[in-house]
Amino acid sequence: MKWGKYVIDQHPKGKYNNALRRIIAGKRKLVPGSIAPGFDLETPDGKKVSLASLKGKVVYLDFWASWCWPCMSENKAVIGLKPGYKDKDIVFVYITRDEDRLQWKAAIAAQKIDGIHLFAGNSTVFDDYLSEAVPHYYIIGKDGNIISSAAPRPSEQEQLIPMLDAALK
Repeated sequence: MKWGKYVIDQHPKGKYNNALRRIIAGKRKLVPGSIAPGFDLETPDGKKVSLASLKGKVVYLDFWASWCWPCMSENKAVIGLKPGYKDKDIVFVYITRDEDRLQWKAAIAAQKIDGIHLFAGNSTVFDDYLSEAVPHYYIIGKDGNIISSAAPRPSEQEQLIPMLDAALK
């Protein structure tokens, strides 16, 4: 985040300095090996799922939205990835930035996206994970620690598969 510090130093009264400071501080917290921020969010049928409940599994965390075309394209790419992990300790978790629950549910049904779907709503999960833009991917280890805060997209399988395989060991 050298650029952020540079901008703050060059423009000490800058309009976005507080936001930059938060990003810089947050990036330090989300490095590999650090504890992933917890969450407790609702599935489409209203059940609550927490990150803590997934401990013991590798989590491929996908921040997305139904109105995001790159997200929808990546959702198609992940379908080919999943069969190789069918009986392994890995879960694919999708957290939406959508504000409209019906639109979110319709996108899940239309794309036949299999996995754990969670509605962020008014939670701070996007801020906690510094996910300003979608799509954004994380890999969280079985111990609940971050392996990657900028994981490869599902379409980047040459990079992603070795990372997931290493996390499963």
